Parts: sequence; C-alpha cells; structure tokens
Amino acid sequence: MKKLSIPLVLLFCVCIVSKGQSGSLNLEEAISIGLKNNFSIQIAKNDNQIAVNNNTPGNAGFLPTINLNGGIKENIFSLDSKDQSGVSTPSDNLRTGTANFGATLDWTLFNGMAMFIRKEKLGSLQTLQETSLRASVENKVSEIITAYFAVVQLKNSIQVLQNAINFSNSRYDLTRKKLQIGTTSELAFLKSSTDLNADSAAFLRQQVAMTTAKSRLNTLLVLETGKDYDVSSPIQFDRILDYASLKEVLVAANSQINMARKSVEIALLDYRLTHSPQYPQIAFFTDYNLTRSTYNYGSSSLVVNNGPIVGLNLSLPVFDGFNKNAVFENVKKKVMGDMEQIFTLEFQLPVRISQPGDATAAGAKA
Repeated sequence: MKKLSIPLVLLFCVCIVSKGQSGSLNLEEAISIGLKNNFSIQIAKNDNQIAVNNNTPGNAGFLPTINLNGGIKENIFSLDSKDQSGVSTPSDNLRTGTANFGATLDWTLFNGMAMFIRKEKLGSLQTLQETSLRASVENKVSEIITAYFAVVQLKNSIQVLQNAINFSNSRYDLTRKKLQIGTTSELAFLKSSTDLNADSAAFLRQQVAMTTAKSRLNTLLVLETGKDYDVSSPIQFDRILDYASLKEVLVAANSQINMARKSVEIALLDYRLTHSPQYPQIAFFTDYNLTRSTYNYGSSSLVVNNGPIVGLNLSLPVFDGFNKNAVFENVKKKVMGDMEQIFTLEFQLPVRISQPGDATAAGAKA
C-alpha cells in the first residue's frame, strides 16, 4: 500500500502544478486594475470633486443673492357700512384684485472678514481632500504590492518544493531499486519514502497558501475570488534605500502628516471665523416692486404702485448668552488635538536605519 500511495501523491502534485493559468498578471497591471475597480478610491475621487465644486467665491459669500417673486390675489367680499346718522349701506359681491412682481438683491459688504476666511477654508478643504485621495491611493497601492509579492514569494517557494520533490522522487526510485537488488537496507528505503511524503505535504501546504494569497489579491483587485493567473514580476533584493535622501522627503511627502497639518490649518481658520461675529455686519439691499390693484367699488378702480427700494443694514452683536466663549474653547481644543497628532506622526517615524557598513565602521572606530 505504501508503494501505491506515493505515486498517487506525486500524480496529485503534478496535476496541481500543471493546472492551466488564465493568463499572466504583472505588478503594474495589478495596480492599475486595483485602482480602477476599488470602490473606496472612487468614493475618494467623488469627495475630491465635491470639494473642488464647493471652492467658489459665491459659496464663500462674496457674491450677492438675487431673488424674483410674484403673485396674484383675488378677493371677493361683502361690505356693510353705517354713517353717523345710523343709516346702513350694505354692499355685496365686492371685488379687489392684486398682482405683484418684485426683485430683491442682498449683498453682504462686511461681516468681520468672514467671507475671506471662508474662501481660504474652502481652498484648504480642497487641498485636504486631494491629500486624502492621495493617501487612499498610496495605501491601496501598498496593499496590492504586499499581496502581489506574497503570491510571487509563494510561487518561488512552490518551485523550490517542486525541485525538492523531484530530488526526493529520484532518491526514492534509486533506493527502491537498490533494495530490490539487495545493495541497501529497508531502513534507507523507508527514510527516502518518508522524505518524499514530507516534501509532498509541504508542497500541498504551499499550494493552499497560494490559493489563499491569490484570493486576498483578487479581493483587493475586486476580481472573482476563484480567478487564476500567473505572476511574472520577480522580487529584487539588490536595491538599498539611501536613508539620508529618504529622510529629506520623509516628513514632507507623508500624506498622513500633510493631512494632519491641513486639519490644523482648517481648525485655525475656524478659530478666526468665531471672531467674525464680534465685528459689525454691513449688508446692502435693494428691491424693486410692481403692484397692480383693481377695485369694483369706491372712487378708484385701479391703483399701480412701482419703484425701487435701496438701503443698508447694520447689526452689531452685544450679548449672545456667552455662546462665543464655548465656541472659542471647542475650536482651541480641536487645534491642540490636531497639533498633537502631527507631533505623534512625526516622531513615530524611524530616526535611523542601519546601513550595511555600519557594523564594519563601528568595529574600525573601536
């Protein structure tokens, strides 16, 4: 039974290795597919476009608002009037008709520089959303690269195990023939059989790990779970990063730190906005109204009223129930929290990376 089980295991392993691949997939293609299909990236792109659309002078309050209004009203009523002598004069089926049309323009001239601060905030929100989109892309690319090279590593391991199985199989055949002619012991034959079984089991475990790794990669690429392919990008081990040049751009190019900095900037703008209501608010307004009224009683049958109205509104806050103090404290806490986040992110970065020659240099100094 042992002699029959080993060829069956080998046949099963060969079938797995010779399983047809549905094309090849290199790293660049995997990244392109993942960024195209990933829903979180698409949502981040939409949020970025929303921030771009919101960054307008009108949304900041620089432009006036113009409204048109109009209406028609017909009134039917009865009137009973009595003079000083007590004579009553009833009137029925009296009618009045009113048609009006108007246009209004409201324009804030000064609101404590709030409109300028809002425009600056909208620009900062747009930059923050762009940085957030870049961070989402970077994180997704990092996950795809890690998952892809996990598949590459398992592919290399499977190839090594396949070579080990071939060697163990040759050794098994050789010891079997030697056992048949009596030039070796049965213990050596059993040991070769055990080694072949061990290599075959390790091969199968790596195949299971390969299936799991490809499923993980398919999930990141938003592909079918069972989709199979061959990976073609080798792992390069001869590239050493220069920490001195890396350190120069480490903090400036880090998306998380840039997002935290932009959040602090927005919080400071919010703090400035809380001071705007302390200043006078000046607004210009103008209206133009046209009203046409008709009557079927009295001395006038038609009255037309039209003309513009121009004015300025001035308001100055005096007391608001100490609400501004609470707003000040909340914004200050937000600023301090964002600054602590920047401090944490910057100091969590590695301060030193060992270089290949460090140990030799240290020994020479000693």
